[in-house]
Amino acid sequence: MIFREHPILAIAYDDRVRCSFTDSLRTLNVAAVTCATFQEAEDRAVQEIFKGVLVDLTTIIRAKGEEKVVACSLVNFFPVLRVKALGATLVPMTMAGDAKQAANLVEFLNKTCVNFVPRRLREYKRREIVVPTLISSARAREVAARGFTRNISWNGMFVVDTNPETFVVGDEAIVLFPDFGFSIEVVVINIQTYGWGRPPGVGVKFKHLDETLETHLSVLLKSDKASDRDRLG
Repeated sequence: MIFREHPILAIAYDDRVRCSFTDSLRTLNVAAVTCATFQEAEDRAVQEIFKGVLVDLTTIIRAKGEEKVVACSLVNFFPVLRVKALGATLVPMTMAGDAKQAANLVEFLNKTCVNFVPRRLREYKRREIVVPTLISSARAREVAARGFTRNISWNGMFVVDTNPETFVVGDEAIVLFPDFGFSIEVVVINIQTYGWGRPPGVGVKFKHLDETLETHLSVLLKSDKASDRDRLG
């Protein structure tokens, strides 16, 4: 098992249970990030890449309101093992309606998590919004290329571009919105070339989310940033 680069997210309200999670995973040479709440876990999962979730069953049962919403999102996104900690022993537990889960922690890591591609949570919902763009990179282009957005969220967008290969991940670029008369600084985080039935282009993240950009995004997205987290029910 190699879980040092992409750890397991371990969640429990009880301090002793979190310690038990850490000890059990350390014994198996598995890195863990422990969290005292589901919302803390969500904040970590949008910033870092994880391989799966180890969660205390009592914590799931006790979760209410926003915590419950976030808990459902996490367990529907990552491989999950629900357990009850009896001292140093972790006993897998199931809830009514849940799919069958691994019989123990080792099986969870070796069979359930091993085939899961490590990933992070998407922070905000993507909206399918098409608006014209002009995108340019100081490193690669002197003339801005015409394109359009395929989707937009509160922290980035996908820009359709016929020559995405002129960019590399990490490039800083300027995207101009001719219809709105303003431009924004972005960082290229993904490049999608021709093929597989997908439009070519670049995924970009906003470098700065200032008041002007927030105002324009509010109009385009027709949503409030605080309530637009991308959560799976």
